Amino acid sequence: MRSDYFLFVSLMACDRGVPPEAPPVDLRCQGAELTASVAALSTPIALNRLGSQIAEGQIFALQSDVVTDDTGTHLRDGVRPRPLVLRAGAGQCLNIAVKNHLDEPVSLHVDGTQWRTGAADNGVEIAPDATGTLTLFAEEQGTFLLYSLDAEQRARGLFGALNVEPAGSLWYRSQVSAEDLAAASTRGEDGHPVIDYDAVYSAEHPLAGRPILAMVDANNELAHADLTAMVTGPGRGMFPNLDVHPAANLIGRRKPFREITAIYHDLDAVAQQAFAEVYAPAAGEDDEVAAEPAALAAVLSEGADRYGINYGASGVSGRLIASRLGLSAVGQCGACRSEAFAFS
Repeated sequence: MRSDYFLFVSLMACDRGVPPEAPPVDLRCQGAELTASVAALSTPIALNRLGSQIAEGQIFALQSDVVTDDTGTHLRDGVRPRPLVLRAGAGQCLNIAVKNHLDEPVSLHVDGTQWRTGAADNGVEIAPDATGTLTLFAEEQGTFLLYSLDAEQRARGLFGALNVEPAGSLWYRSQVSAEDLAAASTRGEDGHPVIDYDAVYSAEHPLAGRPILAMVDANNELAHADLTAMVTGPGRGMFPNLDVHPAANLIGRRKPFREITAIYHDLDAVAQQAFAEVYAPAAGEDDEVAAEPAALAAVLSEGADRYGINYGASGVSGRLIASRLGLSAVGQCGACRSEAFAFS
């Protein structure tokens, strides 16, 4: 199984306005039309285990991962804030319904796609408690940013990706709990587990009827929006044709692969730093006494959590302070010091 297929996109310079209006194009959808029910909501975003966070974070998530109760609208239990990753096959049409749970207008724009009905598919403003719909054609294979057209909302987390996979491919979750994997497995005659890739959660489960591993349900709606995925050819086999690059003809290039989506983003304007008092020590009455911590703060601030990957940040300064103080997993668990927080 190929494991070195990475998708890297960046929001560091994503300060874009609305592109000029273009006339709709006659586009023919290949295969079944996909749908995605998306929510925009507020949630705190923990950037690491040390305490750095975006306290007033805003994210996109699948509506099926969002609940509204007497405490408000929030992610369901077991779901942590992560950039939304939608998927479609090359040549497929994707209809995205966006429910706005924020107390301010929001928009959703998807790069690299064709409009199917007109300018509204470019990312119209959606009022609070309203729903807007984008009808898009995923013309070319690749990875494309999706984001709010408001710069401050993007900084707070309203971004993600649309991964357009090879035509005819199938997509499955690649990171699940032991409980989920057991629920999607049976035992063969020799006692070894056999994975049922089409398994759904049982009637007793809170997610009853939802696919456990498959990312698309029986109604052609996106059921999962994970950062990672296993992407296979038709019938969970090899890819019959990958004429997207000369490298497609190399040995092994037609095998299924694991996909990892990594989105880099700036945190300077929105992150609350762990150990903030170290970066900005209080001024002392004696300038000479205050000089040393101020000089240390100037050095440490350069290694603060200034940029993130998938809502995760791991600046060297915070980890250094935690290690010296014996705090959190960084200071107490040697193996935890290299934790890939952004991909978990």
